[in-house]
Amino acid sequence: MEARVTARTTFETKEEAKRIYEALGVDLSTAINVFLKKSIVAGGFPFSVTLDRPNAVTMKAIEDSFQHPEKGKHHESFEDFMEEMNAL
Repeated sequence: MEARVTARTTFETKEEAKRIYEALGVDLSTAINVFLKKSIVAGGFPFSVTLDRPNAVTMKAIEDSFQHPEKGKHHESFEDFMEEMNAL
């Protein structure tokens, strides 16, 4: 049984993605199905999703956690803290 998925995007995004997938020999519907199936296998996004530049809220949370160890785990250095964050 088939199901319909509706998503909103810009015309430009759709057309650019469509051109890329057509060059790979698949249509947009097939590409979306591949993404969904890979998401199921991965148990989430099938690729890393990160902030290129942490926003102010993220940076404030990092600084508070590092500067106020009584609020959470104490870290000997900022590098130790970042190592733990990168392991998550």
